[in-house]
Amino acid sequence: MKRLIWIDDSFSGMKNVAEGMFPHLWKKDIASKAFFLGDYSQQGGEALNESAVREFKRTVNQLFDDWIPRQLKDGEYNGMTPGDFAEALGLKDSAELVPEDKWRDLHWLLERLKAFAESGGKVAVALDIILFRGEHSQLEPKWQDETRPDPQPIFSMEIYHALTAGNIPCLVYTSYLDESPTFRNNWKSAYEREYSEEKAPDPVSRRQLTQADRLEGFQELLQKFEVLFKSE
Repeated sequence: MKRLIWIDDSFSGMKNVAEGMFPHLWKKDIASKAFFLGDYSQQGGEALNESAVREFKRTVNQLFDDWIPRQLKDGEYNGMTPGDFAEALGLKDSAELVPEDKWRDLHWLLERLKAFAESGGKVAVALDIILFRGEHSQLEPKWQDETRPDPQPIFSMEIYHALTAGNIPCLVYTSYLDESPTFRNNWKSAYEREYSEEKAPDPVSRRQLTQADRLEGFQELLQKFEVLFKSE
């Protein structure tokens, strides 16, 4: 089973992504698990705690319960019972709240990801590019204030760089508030300036992930996830 680790600070945002994408990924034998870390969404009053994580897990379980009956043939899906497939997807452990003292600990994060890989199957990451307060303003379009410095590096760039160095494939995406082409281009330009020998990835819009198959070009979007697991 291929395993995709989502790194995000927003419970409500990830809930929408789960509803939009998880069943389509399940069809490709891609299991999803959310790592919640960061405090950007708390500016809007969103709580990120164990209660929220439990609610997210319930959402994922309900998605599976609604989805699997439509996929069954002779009581099985791809030769497995619903229970066996749910276990293979790791639905009982579909999310975890990263301890606050580990939020910026790249070594801890990479070790956790390597542990998933060592337990069997391929591992890739989907990364929200804004995780902490103040990061959004570091990437705001310069035309809003001509005295602003050029876009500055933020923590998601460190994560992406470390994942790339560790041969862990990664797709990056933005939240609803961060969808302007200028904003995404600022992330790319700041990354390439910080890591001059690397080409920055093109962030996907979270809106695309939540609209899923209602989106024109959805198959191309889905292929972006499949490509993550094509090579090690």
